[in-house]
Amino acid sequence: MIEASLAQNPLLVGLILLFALVDVLAWSRGGILLQELRTLSDTHNLRTFAGSCSQRFSQLKPLLYVEYCLFFGLCIFATINPHAGQMLADEPTTDSWQPLVICIAAPLLWYFYQLALYRWICFICGGDSRISIVDRVYKASHMLAAPVFLTLFALIVTGYLSPITSAVLLIVVFIITQVIFIFSGIKIFFSNFGSLCLIILYLCALEIAPLAVIAAKIWAGK
Repeated sequence: MIEASLAQNPLLVGLILLFALVDVLAWSRGGILLQELRTLSDTHNLRTFAGSCSQRFSQLKPLLYVEYCLFFGLCIFATINPHAGQMLADEPTTDSWQPLVICIAAPLLWYFYQLALYRWICFICGGDSRISIVDRVYKASHMLAAPVFLTLFALIVTGYLSPITSAVLLIVVFIITQVIFIFSGIKIFFSNFGSLCLIILYLCALEIAPLAVIAAKIWAGK
């Protein structure tokens, strides 16, 4: 049961119920998330062919991407802001909406940054048909994480998770999505020692370094 202050916000309650329904449909028999779960283990085929049953739920894909960014951002906002509950329940103001928009934009920008980055690296290295497999795995890992962030946010607003616990769980889920993507990329593109060195260089310069800078700035701002 959502706390009384948050229950007064029909938009917030409506979003939780709407995306909960989306997740139920996506996880149902023949649902898109079951198809995407199989995608994570398929790192050899350039093309996959979905059955007619799962194609009925293909229109849920954009909603799952929205759910990922929206509830990841809401979780960040609720975790780092001690007055998040009151700010979400009150009438929207500049002081409440600006940090909320920044928190929601953060996972969205990181998603497109990473997407553009590995495609660009592949392009300057001559291109490779296997990039379609990496694309598929990358998108699948984020769609599968969307219901997790919705669940975490629901637990946060109902008071079942403390800020510290929610922060740890957020970091763990984020790391899992990154690990799935990175190890799938290594599995797909590893062919010799040279390709391994290129992968390590990519990770250190363009993945780990930006996250380390962001973490350092957040820690310095505390």
